[in-house]
Amino acid sequence: MDRVSLPAEFIELLHLSLDEPICSRVIEAISKTSPSISIRVNPNKRVDSKCDSVVNLAKSLNRAVPWCNEGYYLDSRPSFTFDPSFHCGAYYVQEASSMAIGLVKPFLDSFGKAINILDMCAAPGGKSTHLISLMPNGSHFTANEFVRARVTPLRENLIKWGNHKVKVTNFTSSQILNYCLKSDSFFDFILVDAPCSGEGMFRKDSSAIKEWSREAVELCCSRQRSILKDMWGSLADGGYLLYSTCTFNIFENDKNVEWMKENFGAVVTPLISIEQALEWGVIVADCGGYRFLPGMVNGEGLFMALLHKPKAKERLNSLSGLKSLVEPESVESVFSYEPIFENSLNLPKWELDRDMAIKYLSKESIKLGESAPKGLLIFTYGGLNLGYGKNIGSRVNNLYPQNWRIRSSRGV
Repeated sequence: MDRVSLPAEFIELLHLSLDEPICSRVIEAISKTSPSISIRVNPNKRVDSKCDSVVNLAKSLNRAVPWCNEGYYLDSRPSFTFDPSFHCGAYYVQEASSMAIGLVKPFLDSFGKAINILDMCAAPGGKSTHLISLMPNGSHFTANEFVRARVTPLRENLIKWGNHKVKVTNFTSSQILNYCLKSDSFFDFILVDAPCSGEGMFRKDSSAIKEWSREAVELCCSRQRSILKDMWGSLADGGYLLYSTCTFNIFENDKNVEWMKENFGAVVTPLISIEQALEWGVIVADCGGYRFLPGMVNGEGLFMALLHKPKAKERLNSLSGLKSLVEPESVESVFSYEPIFENSLNLPKWELDRDMAIKYLSKESIKLGESAPKGLLIFTYGGLNLGYGKNIGSRVNNLYPQNWRIRSSRGV
């Protein structure tokens, strides 16, 4: 018996997107198999090889994600919350198909200079942290999230990843477009990981199946076109827009790409060769986009297409005036932590073992040995900065941000 029951209309739409043999494989994978577990390692943070870290576990298993040099599969899901190196920003827990965003690196490099990048729908930060690791030196990155409640976790993930020069904004697509037009300042590269009907999440979250409907698909399609239209206007001539969704149907994917080609002159640009796609199990869509499908790849559902904007004239690319509308809680405590994750502070450091690090991250009381220096310290784990503390001898004032603390009970 199938583990989940899929809506008949969903299967009907799936047949419009895929040939029968592939369609059957996808349905079987969604219904009868479980998602893989994977992480993407931060290339700018090296965990001590002797450290008890999921990073070292992943590297020892040596099960690489084919399309991502920093991606690794795990055999089972560990307790990421109780791995201190996770809180250091040593890796990001990310679904493997989503790591294919890294295939745009040659196009980021092709500008031959620092560029302006926008992630329009950035929360919780998986694709943003990936792009930040790939962008040319000196580039400016704006992570935008128009759902205000999702901004705070986005900011935390970006700070821990280790680039505090990233701007986090809370604009709608039309507000960004208006700014770009008024200032004559445009982005060179825009990622639109659009809100979608979430068919690619069916295997991970059964509630996504219950919430799915043909009406939701139509609503998402309309919303996606509105965002794409505004972002195309915010893109510099000669720039690139990467459109992605975690859904399967042609209305939110192929037809949106065709709409961009017909109405705005978008040019679909290949990301990989046909031979590479065949080797990985990736489906090349008729529109020129790519489908990562459960049952075909070791990952969840992802569609993406790279759209190039023909160069008509030179434009000024200076986004220094783009202001954040975000007013996060505990601004001072959060912002004071930004430099710590880049190892840029000249303060004494004190390495914590795993048990002590978890106590620190949980905002519990900790006490250091007599050899520990007094005063303000940076605590580290596996050689990576974890947070501040003030050692006053008899005890340590735990300065880890209250809203970042571990709240769940410790596992055995």
